[in-house]
Amino acid sequence: WLPSTRVHFQSFGDCFDEYFAPLSEYVISDTTAYNSIGLIRYDNIAGCPTATYPSIDFSQYTLLGKKASGGCRVGFKREVISDDSNSQYIYKITVCEYGLCKSARISMNWVLVPKLPQGYTVKFEVEEY
Repeated sequence: WLPSTRVHFQSFGDCFDEYFAPLSEYVISDTTAYNSIGLIRYDNIAGCPTATYPSIDFSQYTLLGKKASGGCRVGFKREVISDDSNSQYIYKITVCEYGLCKSARISMNWVLVPKLPQGYTVKFEVEEY
């Protein structure tokens, strides 16, 4: 496992809608790809018309995102493993759902991890409980 001090949950705040993110998985290692994510910005909320994505130092970090959803009350546990023998990071998301209603909560589960080493890939895993 990568130590929790080296994996940071990343939020885009209340001005951007992750529900309509064009892709279900992201591995972003540079500013050009980051600026092309395509999240919808809420321009009708105070302060949002000028909102920008949070600043990320891509010389130090890679941004991972994986869409997952759950019911009424839901929690997301996020863990990243560095599997050096297979040259990959494994991003595991555990979805814990509570309640019986049909409303869905969606999260892109953005995390900042240490810069993905050259030649590494990312494997995404989602488990539901």
